[in-house]
Amino acid sequence: WALWNANPDPDFVADPSKPTAIGNGRWRLQPAAGIDQPLLLVYHPYSARVSVQGAGVAAPTTQTLFDRDLDPQYSRHALVFPLLGDAPVDIEVEGARYPLQVAVVPRTRHIAHDLTQVRILLLSVGVLVGVSLTVLLFWAMLRERVYLLYAATMALQMLFLLCSYGEAYALPGLRALAVFGAPGIWFIATLSTMAAVWMLQDYAGLRSRVPRLSLAMRWAGIYIPAMVLLLLISPWPARKDWFPNVGNALFLITNLLAIVALYKAWRRGGRHAGFILIAWV
Repeated sequence: WALWNANPDPDFVADPSKPTAIGNGRWRLQPAAGIDQPLLLVYHPYSARVSVQGAGVAAPTTQTLFDRDLDPQYSRHALVFPLLGDAPVDIEVEGARYPLQVAVVPRTRHIAHDLTQVRILLLSVGVLVGVSLTVLLFWAMLRERVYLLYAATMALQMLFLLCSYGEAYALPGLRALAVFGAPGIWFIATLSTMAAVWMLQDYAGLRSRVPRLSLAMRWAGIYIPAMVLLLLISPWPARKDWFPNVGNALFLITNLLAIVALYKAWRRGGRHAGFILIAWV
């Protein structure tokens, strides 16, 4: 199949070595002939809104990761648009934060690949659920806050994983999160980082062993993110597209501080800091 930009977007530069990457703008796709039950796939759409129309589809269709009525026979790691044959289709992408990978594959091949994706995701979620419940039991028996923070961190990581892949929006009880869109995922990721910082402070004894680094971690990983979250959920500023860059920067700074703080605490006799440093890296 072939792909070309029908309306070049000045903010997106296509990589000639990867013709399957598309960004915001309008694109025209020409599928190859002879593909059995062809499916147009847009992988990991995240915040993107994708519209497909033309002679190659039965009707114009618009999809996002957060739609509740996506075809339930496929997982949500890709938006799926069934094609009628080798007729060209027009694709419009809005709100993408990075180039999206697209492909046209036979339906049977996608189902086999989709099943592998679901198995990997279920294994990851199963591990996180098991760890969260086990540590929560420790907290119920011992009443030490560190176990509650550990369970909260793992639970938030699991929720972030399910939302990022879109599977949360197909599950009863969690599909209501779809109304928050991408900002909802950002919110969960930030809460997860804040819980992790509190957990590290307690478990590794950072406040007493490395007080200055501990304070810097709390500012970068708790206090400033809390203020940023208030801006995210407040009506001002109206545009929220600044948040991922700020959140990612704080996340990287926090992890760098955590590695340095855990290493120094370990060198100063903190065995727990050494254990969690290995796990954290």
